[in-house]
Amino acid sequence: MTDYSDLLYLICAMVLFSVLSLNTAKKFNTLNQQSHRAEAELRALNIAQSEIDRLQWINTFYVIEPFLPQGYIYKDYPIQVTETYGPNDRYTDTFTVHGHSEFIKDRRGTIVYHITIYVVNTSFSPEIFVFLDYFKTIGY
Repeated sequence: MTDYSDLLYLICAMVLFSVLSLNTAKKFNTLNQQSHRAEAELRALNIAQSEIDRLQWINTFYVIEPFLPQGYIYKDYPIQVTETYGPNDRYTDTFTVHGHSEFIKDRRGTIVYHITIYVVNTSFSPEIFVFLDYFKTIGY
């Protein structure tokens, strides 16, 4: 280094490199958080869909009847569902599953219910939530 201008160029290059490194690290962290959030949303959707699948295959006359109060099938809800994931099931997420069934009509041998499944994960900010609606038609 022959004069102070070389020293100033070196300092500017070091500052520029550190700013670029910080921006890269911040962008990587943001993308990583978005990835974790998307995976948690997918797990919440899978939980809601499995609840809908369970409703599709149950014998409805033993679970839902028009003579019983609304929401009979979900009298014990909300429930907590814990999902494990990652290598060797190292991580866990807890979801709260809310369910509500509403009797819509009973006409000429057909009963119709409107069923709403609501899944919440409060470990993220803002919280993750999924709504699924299902109309169950029963012929008798």
